[in-house]
Parts: sequence; structure tokens; C-alpha cells
Amino acid sequence: MDWADDIAYSVHDLEDFHRCGAIPWIEVFAEEDQLVENALARWHGAPRGAKTALTSAVHRLKSFFFDTYLLFYERYEGRAQQRFELRNITSTLIGRFINAASVTKDGIVKISRNEQAEVLILKQIFRDIIIDSPTLRAQQHGQRRILADLYNVIYAESQGSYPVFLPIRLRYLWDLSDNSKARFTADCIASLTEREAVGMHSRLFGTSDSSVLDPIVR
Repeated sequence: MDWADDIAYSVHDLEDFHRCGAIPWIEVFAEEDQLVENALARWHGAPRGAKTALTSAVHRLKSFFFDTYLLFYERYEGRAQQRFELRNITSTLIGRFINAASVTKDGIVKISRNEQAEVLILKQIFRDIIIDSPTLRAQQHGQRRILADLYNVIYAESQGSYPVFLPIRLRYLWDLSDNSKARFTADCIASLTEREAVGMHSRLFGTSDSSVLDPIVR
């Protein structure tokens, strides 16, 4: 399951972020040494020769991308040829990574060192460019603030019952909480989608300009 998650994250992130032009591939592979060092630092229980394996993985991926496809030399616009190449890349990588897994007679899953290193490099690229970007960091800061604000206001207004501003869909949670304000508040927030949480926050803190006839939670 862990390996399946790694494949999904590394390959589908490649496709998604390439479509929106978020990754400057040529610049990424121009910093090979730093990319390897970053991936090595996050390789839990790294085996002997891990740095060499990661360096080789960078070279293989670079060759696979730039020697085979024109896609990485041009801006993605969604043209038929670009879509074809991108699908071909993802299907090839998925097949390669799936076939890298095998099960021993003892039921232990073994992953080929080469493909394991390639997945680690791809995940590190997305971490360096996307996850650690100031834009995403700012968004995550805002999301934490929204959740904290929602928790505080719902908890404070839960005085012997649910708050009067709480959408009807969530009110039944009070009866399941055994009069625990913390449990009730957490369940309410966990029941919201991201859009619903943002909508409720904007209503409660006076930043919404939507109609009162538009329900937050359906």
C-alpha cells in the first residue's frame, strides 16, 4: 500500500503540476546535487550506496524526460501531441514502478533499488518546488487559521447545546458527543469540505458577500 501511494503521488503529481506549468523542469535538473542531497536526507533507513542510487536515478529520469519527449522543452498548452506524450509518460512510469515490486516466499514486498530511488527523486522535486513554495506555505497558514477560528467560535458558543448559527445538517452531532464540547466541535469541523469550511468562516467573521439565501452546508 505504501508503494502504491508513492507511485500515485509521484506520477500523478508529475502530470497535474506539468499541466499547470508549475515545475520548471530544466531548472530542476540543473540543480542535480542539491536534489540528491535533499532526497537523501528524507530517505528513511537509507541503505548503503543510497547517494549513488539517487544520483543515477536523476540521470535516468533526466534522460527519459529530455531525450524521449519534446514535452519538457515547451510550455504546456494542451495540444493533442502534448496530451499524448504526457499520458505516455505517466503510463510508462506507472508500469515501470508497478513491475519493480515483487513478493518473496515469506510474503515480504521487495522494491527494486533503481525504481525506489526514482520515486524518491520525483517526490523530492514536488516537495522542493510545490510543497515548500511560499505560495503553498501561505495558503497552509491561512487554512490553519480558518480551522482554529472555527474551532474556537463553535466551542465557545456550544453552551448546553449546539450554536444557533450551526447548519441543520451538523446539529445532530451534539446528541452523539456525550456533552463533550471538544468532541462536538471537532466532529463539526471534520464534517465540512474545504469549501464549506471557508464559507462558514467567512460568514461567522463577516467577510462574506454571498446571499443569506445561499446555504453554507447542504
